[in-house]
Amino acid sequence: MARPEDVIERKPGRVFRPRDETTQYWVRDDKIYYRDYPVRGAHIPTFRFYLGHFAKDRKHGYCTSSRLAGSTGESFRALNFCYATDGGSVWTMDGIVKGADAATFVVCDDGVRELGSGARVPSGFGKDRAHVYHYDHQGKPKWVRKADPDTFESLDNGIYGKDRQSVFCRTTRIAGARVEHWRMMGGNYSKDDRNVYYDGRCMADADIESFQVVREEPGLQLAKDRFHTYWNADAVDEDNFEKLLAEPL
Repeated sequence: MARPEDVIERKPGRVFRPRDETTQYWVRDDKIYYRDYPVRGAHIPTFRFYLGHFAKDRKHGYCTSSRLAGSTGESFRALNFCYATDGGSVWTMDGIVKGADAATFVVCDDGVRELGSGARVPSGFGKDRAHVYHYDHQGKPKWVRKADPDTFESLDNGIYGKDRQSVFCRTTRIAGARVEHWRMMGGNYSKDDRNVYYDGRCMADADIESFQVVREEPGLQLAKDRFHTYWNADAVDEDNFEKLLAEPL
């Protein structure tokens, strides 16, 4: 489920361009750098990197400029933009996925969430034989409690997933959502046959039949129904709604 370009091993060049993911690791003065930070002890001839934050050489795995303690470089690889493994452990950019069984761990999506600026951040679901996990580019990877790994699937946006009984927003089960009727609407809005939800929160006053998403940029999400206008999950008056709607993309 990873994007092929995210898991290709790449050799560092000698040019760094801040907005170019293919140049985040580079060589200067016979040293490997991640952006402006030296990767101490890295072996240049065997050093390879992946789009995002993972890299390896003949002995070790790396995340950004730091060596991953206990990793084995020979077997280290990125699974997608979000997760990496050496066959013994699983990592995200904020550390090891505690308790994950590397032998059965698989990614559920491409591990990417797009921000309004066009930047990509690591965010997504993974699972092993016993648990489902989620990481959202900040904090530690977490266990999605009550999720069934046998039937769990990601909705490929780094935020939502579902199994045969429940819908999940990141690590939280959406209380009351009926999985057989639930669907995404745009942005962080979703609904089933009884309620509209924003980011997993039930919008109790929203009218299901007339509800529509008007704008869905990550930093500015707007919606309306026949009774209300909304900024994210909160009702706002129409004057403020129109001002928000007029803001440039």
